[in-house]
Amino acid sequence: MPIIEETIQKGPLSAPERAILDVVSMHSPPFVWSTSLEDILELAKWAAIPASKSVPVTVEEYRANRAGNNLPDIPLKITTRVPVYMGKGKEPKTTYSLRTMMSALSRLHRTGRIWAYKMHNRTYYGSFHAEVQVKQALEKLSSEGQETANFTPL
Repeated sequence: MPIIEETIQKGPLSAPERAILDVVSMHSPPFVWSTSLEDILELAKWAAIPASKSVPVTVEEYRANRAGNNLPDIPLKITTRVPVYMGKGKEPKTTYSLRTMMSALSRLHRTGRIWAYKMHNRTYYGSFHAEVQVKQALEKLSSEGQETANFTPL
């Protein structure tokens, strides 16, 4: 949670920002999230239940698992919102839209609350603790691999 000076200097957190910050604080490192719609959907599902040890499942994914069927493909659009399974007998919680999640990630980085970097032409977000792990992993790559990664801290 933000400290007093942080809220005064950086402004209040919106509900989606607070949810993302909870997820990032609990799960990064080792997790970071890119700007791909699949990653944003994962973050949106996790934001519904930040303390979950693994990525929460949608109601459709839960039903498919129970029936032994293949997991359904969710057609992703920037406006996608999905119901997250909260447990037997509990009402599902609908995620924020992917657009809302992307905007909140960007604002959290802009206000200095999370870390971001570019690699492979995509922006990634995570906690400041992830920075060390990312840089250590990059150092293990060959010079060609490092060049291909095109790592740029933001």
